[in-house]
Amino acid sequence: MAYGHEPRDTPFTEQDWTNVAADIAPYQRSKTLAERAAWDFVAGEGRGLELATVNPTAVLGPVLGPDYSPSLSSIAGMLDGSLPALLKFATGYVDVRDVASLHLLTLKA
Repeated sequence: MAYGHEPRDTPFTEQDWTNVAADIAPYQRSKTLAERAAWDFVAGEGRGLELATVNPTAVLGPVLGPDYSPSLSSIAGMLDGSLPALLKFATGYVDVRDVASLHLLTLKA
């Protein structure tokens, strides 16, 4: 929801969507278009279905092998001092285990 907007001081809400007309990466564009399609489907053809979405900005967690993604490598480098600078991040990170737990709790409800 936060991509393609000018910097702002106010929090984003459920009314805010990523601006797919802006110059954003294909991944963010595709995630936004897919979610919009899901909401449109439920509204038009859902016949009483309910939809809930989870939109963490970045999901990281324990790795299953020795190959770190670029995101994890950046974080690891800041923590172990091998990255020569502290990068300016404007991203909230969520542990993948918390996202999985949320999905499982939602299924039980």
